[in-house]
Amino acid sequence: MLRRYCDDCFRRKTDALAECDQAGQYLAELKADGYRAHVEFTPDGPTVWSRRWKKHPVSTAMLALLEKTYHFVPKGTIFDGEWLKIRTSGPETLMLWDVMFWKGKWIGTRPLIERRKFLIGTPNVWEKHDPEDFESLEEPILTLAHSTSKDFEAYFKWSKRLPWTEGVVLKKMDSTLVGSIKDRTVNPAWIKVKWRDGCDGHTVIA
Repeated sequence: MLRRYCDDCFRRKTDALAECDQAGQYLAELKADGYRAHVEFTPDGPTVWSRRWKKHPVSTAMLALLEKTYHFVPKGTIFDGEWLKIRTSGPETLMLWDVMFWKGKWIGTRPLIERRKFLIGTPNVWEKHDPEDFESLEEPILTLAHSTSKDFEAYFKWSKRLPWTEGVVLKKMDSTLVGSIKDRTVNPAWIKVKWRDGCDGHTVIA
């Protein structure tokens, strides 16, 4: 069985932004207000799973898009990301930010900066760096959760312009995955800084 839980983040206040920025060892990603999703490509086709490994009810249009991508991704691959349902602004979206399995092999022991390379260039995946560019689209999209290594505090403030974000996640570039097939785990190298509540039910601390 390929399935394995992926990692959660430590929650910190906004002082972590400057602290990690000065360390020069982190990437920052937008924290989307959606549902954790594992996109699995098996010989039977693509499936989008929840954190508890129940199928997400993605639309038929999203499944069709995944089918197009399916032919270019090795079987036994699982991407980690976030599913944003149809919203008041912007299309249904699957944001991809990591790779758990590649060709049936767990690659969580490789550094984050290397794992992300498996996502870049994936056919049918939107790779524009400004997420605001897809707000006007109507059809579902797959997109990379782009990272920045510059001025995390400014990036955090910019995230508030987007209606589907909660804040940012800071990740060490050399971080590995510590996920367990049995337990929900927290990765000590990942930090979440939120500016508002999201569907995960947590309270804002920033």
